Amino acid sequence: MNSSRLCVFLTHPNQHFSPLFKKLHEEPRLKLKVIYMFDHGLSESWDVGFGKKIKFNIPMQGNYETVVLKPEVSVSDYSFFKVNSSKLIKEVLKANPDYVWVFGYNSLASWKLVFYPFRKYKVCYLGDSSIKIKQPWWKTILKEFVLRIFFKKIDLIFSIGESNEQFYRKYSVSAKRICRAAYIFDNEYLLRDLDSPALSRSEVRKELKFDSNLFLIGFSGKFIERKRPHDVVELVYRLRKQGMNAGAVLIGDGKLRESIEKRIRDLEMDEWIRLPGFINQNRIGGYYNAIDTLCMPSSIENFGMSVIEAIAFGKPVLVSDKLGCVGLTDIARPDINALVFECGNMNMLTQQALNLIKDKQLYQRMSDESRRIAEKNTMTHNSQIISDALCNTFSSL
Repeated sequence: MNSSRLCVFLTHPNQHFSPLFKKLHEEPRLKLKVIYMFDHGLSESWDVGFGKKIKFNIPMQGNYETVVLKPEVSVSDYSFFKVNSSKLIKEVLKANPDYVWVFGYNSLASWKLVFYPFRKYKVCYLGDSSIKIKQPWWKTILKEFVLRIFFKKIDLIFSIGESNEQFYRKYSVSAKRICRAAYIFDNEYLLRDLDSPALSRSEVRKELKFDSNLFLIGFSGKFIERKRPHDVVELVYRLRKQGMNAGAVLIGDGKLRESIEKRIRDLEMDEWIRLPGFINQNRIGGYYNAIDTLCMPSSIENFGMSVIEAIAFGKPVLVSDKLGCVGLTDIARPDINALVFECGNMNMLTQQALNLIKDKQLYQRMSDESRRIAEKNTMTHNSQIISDALCNTFSSL
């Protein structure tokens, strides 16, 4: 049995990746060390997008070796030069790793690990960049030069979908260096407490003061411009004008909250739209249980984590064509489990929502497909793919 020493570098503890590291630590073929630059996520800290202090209430550390390089530093952004420490290379080399795993190319620390001139380790990489994201001309030219150099030094890339893979191929990454691992998501955790009465569909709807017959549209994310939460408010207004018994719950927070509340009042939609604020990981499953569909109208979205969470609960999704997770082999598959609309086209969004509300067979078929797709995207499945790649496939590259 091949075994490997893996050293992971990440800016800070993350609610999506921490469960993965615990799974990888359970793998007898891997010896794991995780290095964070900052401790944002371990304790309550300010989140710029949500516009408030948050602390995820899931375990963010495991029994594997963990090092935080700058525990004393409070950081509100992770710009290129801020994510750096003179201690980084020393801590990595202490682990004598076979492989170092970096996340993203937009930090000096990642570049130092990739281009360390005396490295004996191989480098694996995961990022959420999407070919659908349009850049200013000068960024396009710069990236054409810089990223070709960066990715040339990467030994293996864990991709998260079609748009992500197309992005890498744009910079001449060969197919043999790409391993599809889907996006890291602990659906097992979100689904585990659904037998609890407090998280039942009826109880959450009762808490929101919605009846059981309402077609409930969900939104989950930061209230910022690129997420376009106002579109969900407009959607409910249009649906109700056409006689549909529809409402919405917008989960999250951010700088647009006041303008969203004002728009709800102006449209007299107070009775049909709720803004419960930031919902933590131990309760978010109940809200996905309560909705009928998730709407993600973003204009810029590398992937779309809320979509992967919604399909775990068997929900069809309404998604804009700008999402990186939309594709024939991705988690949001057009006309399979997802109805896609042109971003900003409210007429098209409204029509797609009407199709989902009126056609019960369509809704059930898409719901079944979401469950089927989600079953292949479990944390256990993804950790197995990664372990096999590191201990078998990767070693032959």
